[in-house]
Amino acid sequence: MDTVPPGLAAQPRQMADARGWLPPWPRWWGDQALAELLPDPGVRQRFADGCPPLPLAMFTEVHPPAPHWPDAPAAYLQLSEAYADQSAQARHRGWPVTHLASHHLAPLTDPGLVAGSLRGPLSQLQRNPLVPPLAWQI
Repeated sequence: MDTVPPGLAAQPRQMADARGWLPPWPRWWGDQALAELLPDPGVRQRFADGCPPLPLAMFTEVHPPAPHWPDAPAAYLQLSEAYADQSAQARHRGWPVTHLASHHLAPLTDPGLVAGSLRGPLSQLQRNPLVPPLAWQI
């Protein structure tokens, strides 16, 4: 919660029930907003069916750093303008960055485009002698 704007951090706290559980993610934004992101009713329903309730504690837990972080080779695919700050942080770290003018659920709505967009930054990582060549194949 420390890395999101205060208004966004307040939203899940307000939605949590008395036991500290949040509704499934698709219910956070309303039917109209979800329909805009996922226009296909079948895809939208399958996505919603696969989203479980989540404990609020999951969002407040401080996770341990990933192995070799922050020095492990990495790349960043920015899916929308909402992630401009994260993209800038990735550039600052020297990571290859690709911008895809899409939305948060693009891996679901256009997986081919997302996968294709990863090829460039991942191919730059393959040239890094510290990265095993097969680790980054799509």
